[in-house]
Amino acid sequence: MPRPLLAVVFIGMFLIGVGAVNHIQNWRVARRNRIDPEDQRREQDALDKYFAQMEQWLRGPEAPLRQDDSVRVSAQERTIGILPGLSPEGKRRVVRFLHRHELIKVGTARISLAHADLSSANLSGLGLQDSLLTGASLRDANLSDARLCHYEPTEADWQRAFERGVLGSLSQPIQVSHLIGCDLSGAVLRGAQLAGCILRSADFAGADLDRADIRAADLRHAENLTQKQIEGAYGSHNQQGGMSDTLLPHGLKAPKLWERPLSQQKGVRQLKS
Repeated sequence: MPRPLLAVVFIGMFLIGVGAVNHIQNWRVARRNRIDPEDQRREQDALDKYFAQMEQWLRGPEAPLRQDDSVRVSAQERTIGILPGLSPEGKRRVVRFLHRHELIKVGTARISLAHADLSSANLSGLGLQDSLLTGASLRDANLSDARLCHYEPTEADWQRAFERGVLGSLSQPIQVSHLIGCDLSGAVLRGAQLAGCILRSADFAGADLDRADIRAADLRHAENLTQKQIEGAYGSHNQQGGMSDTLLPHGLKAPKLWERPLSQQKGVRQLKS
């Protein structure tokens, strides 16, 4: 068989193999996330009771959950107790509820998620700015495109707006979340907004950080974080305009690309893809 034809056959077999692997991985994920109808009914009943009790503690002018420490302890126990038995979607509903009612807000949190079982939770695309997630287990969780910070204009942003007449992407992270000591091993953080977030001592073994925004984030003492992972993320290093540096663990180096603004980093990535 001619060499060109052999090459075509080899490439075709390789692509088929890759497709088969991806199909198997997707099937495993779907199977893992699939819930038996009876289990789904039990989960719904458990969530209905949980939300009803929590809303009762939040209701009225007294709102005992926000003032009474004994109620706070009970709410804490109920939250930590229900999470391990929930599906990825069930865990999503609980986290969204806690965030919406500002029960896990940095500085004023009434519920601690330290050691909470959020493994495999589907938190993709959620707005979780200003959340206290310190110590939570987010192993294999899906945080793709999740927003764990807000942005506000810097002086450089305003200067660009003055020069171009348009305010582009905002640079300065605010309302950042705390994920100190979190287990993020195997987590999908693809496209997540983590700028300015506190991620000290978090475990990133096997985590997907592709296109994650970790500008000005604190990753000091992070465990199992590799140079390859940060090369795939957007960060900041010696940037002009007031953006703080991404703080990395000892032994890792900021990519040269991180010296450019976020818009330019994204442009370079698009050209390479």
